[in-house]
Amino acid sequence: VNIFPLGMVWDAFLGFFLRQKNELANKRVNCMHLDLTAAEIANWYKTNNEEEDSFFGSNFSGIKNSALLSSDGVHPNKRMYKLWAESVCQIFYDSVAPQIEQAKKNEYHNLATSTNQSVQ
Repeated sequence: VNIFPLGMVWDAFLGFFLRQKNELANKRVNCMHLDLTAAEIANWYKTNNEEEDSFFGSNFSGIKNSALLSSDGVHPNKRMYKLWAESVCQIFYDSVAPQIEQAKKNEYHNLATSTNQSVQ
């Protein structure tokens, strides 16, 4: 929102809302807040032939070819939902995989220790 006072109010409200979601998720057991940054979402719009330092490359054909909104211009289309799901799955995997690996190591270690004690 680029209307001067409204933009500042909106940014403050959105920041407060995002902090509240994060705090709520951190207080719950078996719950996590998965955040998507503006840069990650902007990357969804890039096409394969675009330069890394530009948002839509040298022209705006990338906008047409990489549409992420449905025909109403507000709601996500199938492509955006697919990119969103892939991003959330990757963020979730990156967050949880180290914990799973550690749990497997602990389980293996406990199993090996109990097996050695029963053999003696």
